[in-house]
Amino acid sequence: PHWERRESPVEQYLLLLQDLGIKYKGKKLLDVGCARGIEVGKFRERGILADGIDVEEKSIRVAKERNTEANFDVANAEELPYQEEVYDLIFSINTLFFTNIEKSIPEYCRILKKGGYGIISFDSHIENLHENTPMHSDSLEHIKQVLDDAGAEILMIGDEEKRVDAQQKNADGTKVPKHEHTFHKIIFKKSLN
Repeated sequence: PHWERRESPVEQYLLLLQDLGIKYKGKKLLDVGCARGIEVGKFRERGILADGIDVEEKSIRVAKERNTEANFDVANAEELPYQEEVYDLIFSINTLFFTNIEKSIPEYCRILKKGGYGIISFDSHIENLHENTPMHSDSLEHIKQVLDDAGAEILMIGDEEKRVDAQQKNADGTKVPKHEHTFHKIIFKKSLN
């Protein structure tokens, strides 16, 4: 898959946490949309107790083989199979645009401990580069409102970034055209109340 050839963003996100004074070693992290567990392994190398979920069983099988110490579940971001307030950190990149954020973001906050942090990428636009047509569109105002409604405070919204993904196939074999993501890195904190 094309995402396995991409450089892992874990170090970039950990630097952002450090810049904000957020301590992460020894903390429990859930990677929502973990695919084959590459980032889970990188977090574990940095002393973070990372686990993962993904909707694809095949990806979770590979993730379990790669990371025998971590816990992995086949699950949907909109209905996480965990009790409330069990994780210190949520990591969710290249995933939210597959979900209804009005369901997934409250789930992230539900399983975060009070004062826990969410580390997400938010795609405001995805463009089909073959046809110059939008594949996905959302607004920063919308994600800000959803986070606020879920009891989260935004600590950082990064500058707009762009990334081009080559043509690929979905798990069901359908082709996804070459496309460009316009996204922001966001770090939020769950309310202490």
